[in-house]
Amino acid sequence: MKKIFTSLFTLLLALPVVAQSFGFVREGKAIENGATLHFGYEALIPGVVYEWATHVNFKCDKAATYKFELKSENQRFTMCPGNNCYGPGTISLSLPVSTNYDLQLHPTAGALFGAGNADEKMSGTITVYDAANPSEKVTLNIVYYNKAAADVAIFGGVDGVANNAPALTFDGAHTLSYNFAAATPVSIYSILGTKVFDRALSGQGHLDLSGISSGVYIYRAGRTTGKFLLK
Repeated sequence: MKKIFTSLFTLLLALPVVAQSFGFVREGKAIENGATLHFGYEALIPGVVYEWATHVNFKCDKAATYKFELKSENQRFTMCPGNNCYGPGTISLSLPVSTNYDLQLHPTAGALFGAGNADEKMSGTITVYDAANPSEKVTLNIVYYNKAAADVAIFGGVDGVANNAPALTFDGAHTLSYNFAAATPVSIYSILGTKVFDRALSGQGHLDLSGISSGVYIYRAGRTTGKFLLK
């Protein structure tokens, strides 16, 4: 009996440990399964353009068809990966191996207003699983507040992300210089709220913005926003 028990114990030790093969990531940091993230708005153009910058990515170590289940209060939660937008419900996406698939999560247009009731908020939940293995799931809870981002703490598995200050400068002509330690989403908007640039940047480099007309623009880099002039 002792010999049989020893053999079984040895066999158990030899079995591979199966690690989670997919999950959520924000600004290069893994988000704990079941975590809750809290977001306020960024007033890109006060009184005109407000944005709740979630920047949650999906990471998967194998190519598969993944099911994304979105739930929210009053059907006010949206996921817009690529060129398609989806409301609450179940979405099937066939994905390759990826470490930076931007889910573009945000409140549905009109769900919250930056100039509205400061105590207003809405919440949503996103659950993802491999269609071939529904028992393995990851879940993320998100709460959007009708408050400025600086007044809302981010917590629940991602620590310190709000303290990263990206380096982004403009030369006054048509050159954007950047210096980011990690991949950082950068968006540029015209004064009328039209998005003219949207890309994740990392490392050090320069970009030629000569294809953008002269004028005043608003930029968002990570959680930093600002205004600049192209001559």
